[in-house]
Amino acid sequence: MDAIKTWLRRFVNGAALVVVSFAVFGVSAFQSSAQESQVTIALVVEPENLDPCDAPSDRVGKVLLGNIVERLLDRDLSTGQLKPELATSWELVDDRTWRFHLREGVEFHDGTPFNAEAAKYSIDRSMNENIACQIREKFFSDRSLEVTVVDDMTIDVATDIDDPILPLLLSAHVMHPLSVPLDENVRAGGGTGPYRFVDWRAGREIVLERNPDYWGDAPDADRVVFVWRPESTVRTAMVVNGEADLATDISFQDAQSHQEISASFPNAETTRIVYYARPPMTDPRVRAAINYAIDREGLRGTILAPGVEFAKALVRPSVNGHNPNLAIWPYKPDVARALIADAAADGVAVDREIEFIGRQGHFPNVDEFMEAVTAMLNDAGLNVRLRMVEGPQRSQMMRPPYPEEPRLFVDQHDNTLGDAVATLFHKGHSKGRSSLGNDDPYLDFLIDYATQQTGTERTWAWQRAFERLNLALVREALLYHMVGFVAIGPRIDFVPTERTRSEIRLADIKLK
Repeated sequence: MDAIKTWLRRFVNGAALVVVSFAVFGVSAFQSSAQESQVTIALVVEPENLDPCDAPSDRVGKVLLGNIVERLLDRDLSTGQLKPELATSWELVDDRTWRFHLREGVEFHDGTPFNAEAAKYSIDRSMNENIACQIREKFFSDRSLEVTVVDDMTIDVATDIDDPILPLLLSAHVMHPLSVPLDENVRAGGGTGPYRFVDWRAGREIVLERNPDYWGDAPDADRVVFVWRPESTVRTAMVVNGEADLATDISFQDAQSHQEISASFPNAETTRIVYYARPPMTDPRVRAAINYAIDREGLRGTILAPGVEFAKALVRPSVNGHNPNLAIWPYKPDVARALIADAAADGVAVDREIEFIGRQGHFPNVDEFMEAVTAMLNDAGLNVRLRMVEGPQRSQMMRPPYPEEPRLFVDQHDNTLGDAVATLFHKGHSKGRSSLGNDDPYLDFLIDYATQQTGTERTWAWQRAFERLNLALVREALLYHMVGFVAIGPRIDFVPTERTRSEIRLADIKLK
């Protein structure tokens, strides 16, 4: 435990509270009157691509969603209800078919029309198993959708099972022109949004410009430049010095040091530790020990923000299916050590080296968080080796096929759809692309059953699934519902929402 206390003490008293003043990024972009309508946004990392398929990724979605590409439907965060976007209305045709009437007079950035053919093509591409597509993996997995063109501005979407919330799931699909290849991923693809992709200087910046032919209200900024800096102190200093208008994912220490420019928001992400179904994690005593070994209270307010909430489920309380009756694991390091020792006495290979995988730039202070948790797990008697990797590499590690070597991952999941279907299938079902080889027939049954229900029966079934996942199986160590911070410069008005972690709607940025 001395090592753990040393990490926490060193972090609080040391590097995290250093205030950095930077003037190393050259002449401010705002000294030129010709650039008064330009907005500069400082991100943590460079997106790996701007493929419409990867819009659910927070690294991609911050640039892409609601800016370059748009959805058929959108979910109003204040009411939880669906509202029109590129579809103006929709209705149920039969038990497994929904009809969508599309918005007329909309063009893609390449000048081609948005119509039923393009909508069908966009959905077909998302569901195409020949390419990697986070939309399919996160929201549909191995399910199928059959899209039929009814007329030029109407499509029918048929499901392979009864799915009463298909319109909600389709709000995850984004629309793109026929020029985006069906069978290969792309670096960037166009859309119908208020901004057009203009330039990408690898390692430097991404540039968007206002779409003059946009069907909706024109946004304020003519031009938006995205840059990336991994250090929270640097991103914050850029806003302080007038080199950026908005900085995302700043640490709570930087937010406290610069309260005049910082704003907090209820981050939709939930943080957990999850594992391959490989020894020694296949032993229930080891899985319980991992939960007992983590000092959740000690990490809160030191490395992580004091406002993070302990998680009982992989979704926030506002999401349909959240189970409030699940307990938060207490910090009991002695119990953790006893469980590991008991497993070792029975021949479980608890001394087997376990890679603990973290994502670079995943959230503020992630390096210090990973180091502290590694110390806690090793203190419990496990043999854990920390390894930090880039986002695309970690994503690939969490997809099949899975190697025989044991691995733990720190994972974050955001559910802004409002229903557990967007969480439990791909994270919990044996056919889910992020189940990490874990398999339980009863959990599969609960997930399949809940998917086809409505009302209180749907909520009940999701809650039973979370009980199975976290109480009976102990498949993960739930940690926190996160809180986020941004730095906002004096030139703009911007109010962050729970979506700000995964998308920044540039139309919501108002120039003063």
